Amino acid sequence: MENVLIGRIEPYFRHPDHDVLKVGDRSVACKNVRQVLTWLGLSRHSGDDPLLFDPPLFQSVKNFQENSGHRNVDGRVGPGTRTLLATRLFKSSGLSKLSELDGSEVKVLPTVFISYAWLDTHPVEKLEQWLRDHNVEVIRDSESFVGGQDIKEAIRTAVLKADKVLAIWSLNSSQREWPIFEQYISEEVERQTRTRQLIYVRLDDTPLKATDPHRLAIDARTRTLKQVGDDILKTLGFSVERTRVDYDPDEPIGVGAV
Repeated sequence: MENVLIGRIEPYFRHPDHDVLKVGDRSVACKNVRQVLTWLGLSRHSGDDPLLFDPPLFQSVKNFQENSGHRNVDGRVGPGTRTLLATRLFKSSGLSKLSELDGSEVKVLPTVFISYAWLDTHPVEKLEQWLRDHNVEVIRDSESFVGGQDIKEAIRTAVLKADKVLAIWSLNSSQREWPIFEQYISEEVERQTRTRQLIYVRLDDTPLKATDPHRLAIDARTRTLKQVGDDILKTLGFSVERTRVDYDPDEPIGVGAV
């Protein structure tokens, strides 16, 4: 579980054009490395250009490598040092500090895992297509789980990989074993990462669980697919390029849609 989450942090420290950060490089990754080392008490902001890998940052990275017992104390940020940085950050604050770093320049599509009941497949398929057409990667059981794979472990891995979990909430899903289990796993991951990951998408008037009065719930009962999708994009916090789509975005997504 921890390895998957650390893998989500590492791109923040990677140059978009090459694998090892070194003196003279200029990148958002340099700024992020400096910021994390500052949080760890091993660096301070230096120079006029926070994006520049300057000699003081080189020395801070060397100090970090030596402090961590890294085999290469060379002042450069390669795969091993990225993993060390991501691990230290995760152990100190989960994923909660990622919002304070600049977005990675390494292109990674935002990812959502959709938890739903089989009886709600029709609106889920419309929502999935809309998200994919807006460059969001979607994980769903029908396409993402490998045959013969332990289903509980597959769900856990999917939740860990996702930036957000969309719990499609309805009378159907509120009474089904797998959606309930997926929500439980999502809440477990939230506790470990110290982030809010689970979001409800309400298809009907079924009351939300009493234990989640402050949980974000996107209303899809009478609103259009475009309105619901736009709300989901906002929760992801990504600037997502819009593309032409072959459906009516003003068609309702909730109960009663044909």
